[in-house]
Amino acid sequence: MNSKALKALGRKAVVQFATEVKNGLRQPLSKEEVTRSIDNKHDNKDPEEAKPKKSKNAGVVKQAKVVMEVKGSGEVGRSRGYGFIEFRDHKVALMGLRWLNAHEVGIEEILEGLNDEERKLAELTGLNKRKLIVEFAVENSQVVKRRRDKVYQARTHHGKDEGEENGSRKRRSYDDRKADKKQKRNDKAPTPQAKPKSGLSDDVKQIIGAKRRKRKGKN
Repeated sequence: MNSKALKALGRKAVVQFATEVKNGLRQPLSKEEVTRSIDNKHDNKDPEEAKPKKSKNAGVVKQAKVVMEVKGSGEVGRSRGYGFIEFRDHKVALMGLRWLNAHEVGIEEILEGLNDEERKLAELTGLNKRKLIVEFAVENSQVVKRRRDKVYQARTHHGKDEGEENGSRKRRSYDDRKADKKQKRNDKAPTPQAKPKSGLSDDVKQIIGAKRRKRKGKN
């Protein structure tokens, strides 16, 4: 099982818990647990997280990680047999814990994050069915703070880039409108006709030419 499969299993746990409660197969969370979850959510509320998120990745599971034997090996290698799931809030985490604890992991759940080639290479022959043991883990406050700072900086930088881009668009739009107005004025302005060097119009020149020809004929 890799991190992608673990994250999918976390989402499935929350959905299945709610479904079983609706069908009367499981007891719902008590009022005290729900109240405690709401109070905990308000106490640990991050101002940046309170804003509506447009990301499609925003869901009940924030992140999941399977710890590997070789650090930095990513999804390749052998896992140490445990991992971590970070849920959206305490209520959702409690729902996931209740369903996942003592849950017997199936083969399809293990192969959830693998492609076709990795599924063929997976050694599942003789795999014994195992039940999960799930419990809450206390996070390091310094790690949580660093993570929130990174998210805040990323969002601030992204918002700054969008502001600069919008500003440049407005400037370009203003310049374009100004150029269009100037072009329209040039189109409406009458084109001045070139005056002859003598200062006389063509009609006057024709009359003068006719008189000169008459004089030459008399002579």
